[in-house]
Amino acid sequence: MIARSRVRAAFLTLAVYGVLGAAGAYLVWGASQGEHGLKAMAGYQTELADLGKQLASLQAEHETWTRRVHDMSPESVSRDLLEEEAHDVLDRVNKGEVVVLLTPEQRAGR
Repeated sequence: MIARSRVRAAFLTLAVYGVLGAAGAYLVWGASQGEHGLKAMAGYQTELADLGKQLASLQAEHETWTRRVHDMSPESVSRDLLEEEAHDVLDRVNKGEVVVLLTPEQRAGR
């Protein structure tokens, strides 16, 4: 009888340690491999770095467009320069303007 109670006590102790060890192993595995674990955090940091680069690119593009819009305002550039730039970019002329067409050789000789 005493032998049985000692075996039962030892077995019960080992069972408790086994269950606690399995629970601890599960929690450690979840902390490293789980949905909110270390691997997920590394993925989030990579995504954060990519989004930071994209944000910097978009901010630079926004700054470029803001500067271009500001340069087109009446107080920053004269109307003649603005009209000349529009003619160059759009390759158009007004009705009253005279156009002189040059050959490539004549352009190179300028």
